[in-house]
Amino acid sequence: MAYKVTVDDSCVGCGACQGAHDDIFKLEGDKAEPVKAKFDNVPEGLEDICPVGAIKVEKV
Repeated sequence: MAYKVTVDDSCVGCGACQGAHDDIFKLEGDKAEPVKAKFDNVPEGLEDICPVGAIKVEKV
């Protein structure tokens, strides 16, 4: 099953997701910018690592 990840504007750039999954997430520029996913097809459950709930994972 495929899952798509998005990061919304509530991202504070804390780096928790990158610290947990640097194979999937990376911070662009400084911490004022939202984190980016390196690719769309990700494992289920990644939204649980974000302290502000900015990560959304949905089935595609």
